[in-house]
Parts: sequence; C-alpha cells; structure tokens
Amino acid sequence: MRLGVPRKTLAGLVFAALRRGVISLPARDPVVLSEKQLVTLRLVAAGYTNVQIARRCGLTKEAVRDRLRRIKAKLGARDRTHAVAIGWQCGLLRPTQPPAGEAPAEQVGL
Repeated sequence: MRLGVPRKTLAGLVFAALRRGVISLPARDPVVLSEKQLVTLRLVAAGYTNVQIARRCGLTKEAVRDRLRRIKAKLGARDRTHAVAIGWQCGLLRPTQPPAGEAPAEQVGL
C-alpha cells in the first residue's frame, strides 16, 4: 500500500515513534541473521535501494531481493521498513550504527 510518503521519511517516522514509546512492537524471540544478511539490513536501514545494495555488495538486484525476502521471513516482517523496525527493536541495529563499517550516504533519523 502506498501512503504517498517517501520510504526514508516513513522509516524515520516509525523510528521516532518507537523511540518516544508512541508505538511498540510485540516481544520477539532472539533472531540470528548471517553476517551478510546483517550488512544488508544495515544498508536498508540507511536508506539504500536494492540496486545500490547490489552495487555495493557485488550482487545482482535479484540476489538482494532474495536476501531481503529471507531476512523478512526470519524476522516475521511485512516489508523492508518493518524489518528495520524489528531489527532495531531486537538489537540487531543500533541507532547510530553506520552500514557495513562506514558512514552512510544519508542519515535516516536513527
């Protein structure tokens, strides 16, 4: 469903609401992601598109799409924004953590 809100703005709004306690996500069992999946999730959190992630990681966009599908399945997420929110809540992502060991191209309000 399209809300007419840019993806980065929507993610920023979700994170701001989570930080303020306006919304919460249900408690979850610990999730284990591979290192490659974790790097991909960090890049998604930083606002990278599938094509940008593919270029950065030396993958095809189909491989990134498949990796994101597996990440969402492990996390029980509906979409990429939900996956990032769950990753943040579960401690897989930290609010100030840059993707893959370097500063992100843009900050998304984490």
